[in-house]
Amino acid sequence: MIVGVMSIRLTCLCIMFVQLALVVLRQANSVRGVLDFDRYLHSMLSRQQSAHSIRELTDAFNAIDLLVK
Repeated sequence: MIVGVMSIRLTCLCIMFVQLALVVLRQANSVRGVLDFDRYLHSMLSRQQSAHSIRELTDAFNAIDLLVK
């Protein structure tokens, strides 16, 4: 049971880290404009078969942006 709980916690932590990294990438890209972030996100999600839509992730990223500022 404890191993299962730890596994879930580590999985959630990894997902949160990836989301935070994507938020940072999006913020940096808004300053530099190096890549088409929406296209990048769409490409990444299509390969990963994510359970979340691009709109859901964009909303989550916007919420994180508000919390950070």
